[in-house]
Amino acid sequence: MMMDLSEEDLGRDQKEEMQHHISHCARCARLEDDLRKIRLHLQKMPPRIPSEEFLERTRNLCHAKLGAPSIPKFIWGAFAALLGLTGVLTLPLARELMQDQPLSFPTISIIILMIQNLVMLFFAPVLIQRFRLRKKDFMIGFMPSGPHQA
Repeated sequence: MMMDLSEEDLGRDQKEEMQHHISHCARCARLEDDLRKIRLHLQKMPPRIPSEEFLERTRNLCHAKLGAPSIPKFIWGAFAALLGLTGVLTLPLARELMQDQPLSFPTISIIILMIQNLVMLFFAPVLIQRFRLRKKDFMIGFMPSGPHQA
């Protein structure tokens, strides 16, 4: 709560409660004073502007690590299987599709299923890539880091 107080992220009641506590607790008063001093020093520091070389290396590293999302082989296998299944299910209904009459429920169901599967297969590589990236980002947040240099 002390960090929230120093960043002014507390509600009015919580802020009053914390300030009341700080007025009676020397340890927390010192901590609040230290946090205030740190914040003031950080505000006075000039912003660090990374060099163009550093930015270029970072861009190249990101492109090398992330690259274009590749489509896993099992997605292509699923696509082929669904394409074959769709053909098997659609062939008997092909006559109905060629006629000038309303489509039957089974025909509409098969068409909806085909569209759903095609959309799912189209987005599967994107979703897989996002999951992998989110997992990496999550793990990076927990990795120990050394001094940052620009």
